[in-house]
Amino acid sequence: MGGHDNGAQVLSEEDADDIAGALLDLRENRSLCDTLLKSNALTPLTHWYPEGQIFGFDNDGGRLVRDRDDFHRFMTARFNAAEVDPEIVPVTTTVLAHGEPSPHNLKRCLDGTIGIMDLRTTFLAPAWWDYYAVHICQEGPKYSEPLKRAMTTHGMGVGDDVLRELDAKFLKWFWYFGGGFARAEIKGSVEGEARDCT
Repeated sequence: MGGHDNGAQVLSEEDADDIAGALLDLRENRSLCDTLLKSNALTPLTHWYPEGQIFGFDNDGGRLVRDRDDFHRFMTARFNAAEVDPEIVPVTTTVLAHGEPSPHNLKRCLDGTIGIMDLRTTFLAPAWWDYYAVHICQEGPKYSEPLKRAMTTHGMGVGDDVLRELDAKFLKWFWYFGGGFARAEIKGSVEGEARDCT
């Protein structure tokens, strides 16, 4: 599936459409979504580690996000620090998102369908999550642009205002300050737990 052009991942329009369809199928898994929504869980395991394209592989300093309420606190703290407008970029968790729809996590099965792997990055997320993950992915525009077009066709697109807000504020803030912010947050949490035990 796909190819390479001078080291860059190239995605055909057909493959992009099939991937977007598979991501939409995941998003529209009403049974699992409804179960999670009723239980306040982010995943069938309840919790989620901040992984995927948006947070990278350092798990944002090792911060475990316990449930939907905790995710709201987690993202709100970061958006406040980055001065992201929550009216433009809401943090409400409404759809099942994969969070890292990269080539190594997507395989064409023998029956022609797209298999989505590494489901540890899948959780009940804001509706913009997957699209933004593709928008900032490392594979380059020959991979991301066809997939973004296909996602838009499938009703999973995100407005330019959301992309601008996240690019100009959150991504820049997270790059420079996110790690230190996460470490301070974890340290404060541990110190708070210690005080509660005394």
